[in-house]
Amino acid sequence: MDLNFVPLDISILNKIKDKLYIASSYMCDYSLGVLYMWKDFYNIRIAFIDEKNNEFILKAKYDLKNNKDMFYFPFSNNIRKSIELINEYALKNKIYPLEYTCLNMDSVEKLIDLYKVYYFHFDRMWSDYLYNNNDFILFKGKKYQNKRHFVSRFNKLYVLNEDNNINRHDIKIIKYDKKLDDELLLKCFDFIDNFKKEKFDLNNNNSNKDEEIGIKEEDFSKEILKVFYKLSLDLFIIFDKNEIIGLSLIEIINDTLFDHLEKCNKKYIGIVPYFVNYLASFYKDKVNYFNREDDSGDEGLRKSKEDYHPISLINKYAFKVLNNMSLLSSFPFLKVNEDIVLKKLDLKNKENYYLLSIDENRNKYWGYDYKKDLKENEIISSDYFFNMVINDFINKENLSLMIEYKSNYAGEVIIYDYLKDNSVEIGIRLTKDMENKNIAYNVIIYLLKYLKNEIGINKVRMKCYKENKKSDKLIARLNFKLVNSDKTFNYYEFIL
Repeated sequence: MDLNFVPLDISILNKIKDKLYIASSYMCDYSLGVLYMWKDFYNIRIAFIDEKNNEFILKAKYDLKNNKDMFYFPFSNNIRKSIELINEYALKNKIYPLEYTCLNMDSVEKLIDLYKVYYFHFDRMWSDYLYNNNDFILFKGKKYQNKRHFVSRFNKLYVLNEDNNINRHDIKIIKYDKKLDDELLLKCFDFIDNFKKEKFDLNNNNSNKDEEIGIKEEDFSKEILKVFYKLSLDLFIIFDKNEIIGLSLIEIINDTLFDHLEKCNKKYIGIVPYFVNYLASFYKDKVNYFNREDDSGDEGLRKSKEDYHPISLINKYAFKVLNNMSLLSSFPFLKVNEDIVLKKLDLKNKENYYLLSIDENRNKYWGYDYKKDLKENEIISSDYFFNMVINDFINKENLSLMIEYKSNYAGEVIIYDYLKDNSVEIGIRLTKDMENKNIAYNVIIYLLKYLKNEIGINKVRMKCYKENKKSDKLIARLNFKLVNSDKTFNYYEFIL
């Protein structure tokens, strides 16, 4: 099936909510709030694999520099099949290298089994800060002494008005879970705009990418305030009389509180710990953990969040497939010309392949002796080689294709040794009666174009025994470049 990606909207988010929450692993990236706020900026899209059973794949252009899609781990009961669909989509749309995002380590380990040639990492700036919710309720112990002090100071200054009898304050916090009236919504917008002006230098034309994203976040905050109630989120607003001095948008996922918007007028001393303490206390019977999301690399924000003593940083891994041959999910059928085709080993050619594989004279210069891999007392048969070809492809070891010339078995071409530089090696062997028909040359010329244009491979390698003058001549004719030699082989490569 072809993946048909469509934009996220509120109805879709509510439809997939349960699946997202199961997969959350304490990451804010699986929350409705984050997905809605960033859906347009990162072009987040969804394709349903099985809409009846609510199985789907998400992708997003988190690689802004290259405007390139990255995929979430599939929300599916059949992970292998879903990964194959992603592979096919990546090949068809030339999304190279294929990358996954917002992964926990369990998902990374599953991808390792499916791809073999890979690289994964996490960026500290996107790690979520996870806290024990009870710590925020009590602010207990020496490490929270400073927070207790500021909560007490806020209470004295603004709630109890002990230190200010002239300009008395009237602090109240109101929770909203319904649509805001127009007047209140505009007040929220004004508050966010003022918050943005104080946080960012909007007249600076030399702002960096991270700062630009931060500015966008403030704009997206206003958008979600229009519809938060449709996603079953809770909005908390702190008022001083009729003036908004702080707001937070809360989403509860399993046993964790996610604070999507934490914006406070910091002219009010102690307002942030006061608000954090209030929210933690409000949900004390519902949650165990409090997620304050990432710091986006902002050093000031990092210090602030570290000062609240997280019990864990939730690292989000990115996974990159380093060799595009890993994206092939089925044996291709390739028509080289009117006489030559390359195809999967089938029952028709099973015996012929067996005979070629055990022909020691023909395999003198093949470079692989099957007998070295035989287990003790293992009986060699056509099934042995047949299964080897199939299993090696399934396990992403190599791609072995049978060569037919005018509908007759002619030999084998194998693409193997998938390396991290997105290169492969090619080997070819023919039956004795198929020599001197220009088959090997035509097959490799075709494969060079196929590997470049259809698979996106960067480089092809070949090697031959030094005494094998015939193969050496063929490789030279193909314009491969000699790059190295040892006592046994000459090594060549061709940049695609």
